[in-house]
Amino acid sequence: MIKKLKKIFIYPKSNIRKSMELIKKNGLKGLIVVNKNNYLLGTLTDGDLRKFILRNNNLNQTIDKIYNKKSKFIEKGAFTKKEVKRLIEKYKISFLPVVDKNNKVVDFITNDKQKKIKSKVQFRFGNIPVVIMAGGFGKRLFPFTNVLPKALIPIKNKTVIEVIIDKFLNYGINNFILSVNFKSQIIRAFFKEKKPNFNISFIEEKKPLGTIGSLSLLKKNKYKNIFLVNCDTIANVDYSKIAHYHLKNKNDITLLAISKNSTIPYGVINLNEDNKFKHIEEKPKYKYLANAGLYMIKSSILNKIPKNKFLHTTDLIKKLSKNIKIGIYRINESQWMDVGQWEEFEKTIKKFK
Repeated sequence: MIKKLKKIFIYPKSNIRKSMELIKKNGLKGLIVVNKNNYLLGTLTDGDLRKFILRNNNLNQTIDKIYNKKSKFIEKGAFTKKEVKRLIEKYKISFLPVVDKNNKVVDFITNDKQKKIKSKVQFRFGNIPVVIMAGGFGKRLFPFTNVLPKALIPIKNKTVIEVIIDKFLNYGINNFILSVNFKSQIIRAFFKEKKPNFNISFIEEKKPLGTIGSLSLLKKNKYKNIFLVNCDTIANVDYSKIAHYHLKNKNDITLLAISKNSTIPYGVINLNEDNKFKHIEEKPKYKYLANAGLYMIKSSILNKIPKNKFLHTTDLIKKLSKNIKIGIYRINESQWMDVGQWEEFEKTIKKFK
């Protein structure tokens, strides 16, 4: 397999001429750009080459500035054939690399049936659903949410909730449950008109039930685990790795935690045990973990949620923490976006430009 793969591997410092020759020789629509250890860097398609040639006739130009560094790829063992097909069709992918857990290329898939390589790609996490809490009033985003529910506020050409869903779709997860209350009819109408190519259902809160209370209405025996995410949280993370961490460690709840650094812009006065002056620390820096608002939860935990009672996820965790296993999956601050308040929402908009 490696020998066959090497025929379609190319390095960033290779030139346009060599790329064209390789594509023609292999009869494929693209090449996989790798480093010397065969770790995925991106892809280079015949379309990328055509666009470059139309602008520039220099065939000795290296490909390092024209190949797609953000190309789609999948991890081996993370998708069914049906899900791969849906991914290829949705994003019009002509060339899809398959990598192992270390991001090393082990296979590839093309949408050309005659050249299609058989791949043993299976979704290893079963039918884990994503529950999105979309019932909040979005008070921190007034007056925007006087008109739209928070879940439907636009980010570039998509709504917040579509951006969140897309992140999971990229990992073959296509079962979504929306917990709705405030302006729920607008959210339902939006998805009815969209006619999405993934499974979507709703939990209707007759009254506000907090960030987890509505899960008492969920059919718990149907799932072994669920993802739970607030609809004002966008995370650029590998959900397959989160699920693997959760299942491998047999956690009851796995929390995503953001590693944050803060500087106090003042001199901080420290006192001793007798409440007397000890010393002044000038503009101290603090490191801490912040809750990202994204969890993976074993379904048995859902039985602990009182029916039809207001309850926040953090309060449930606090109540159960001594009797259950809680895992912490750390992410960087750059991987997380909060669209629940204006200042952070504006930062997110800039990232999507």
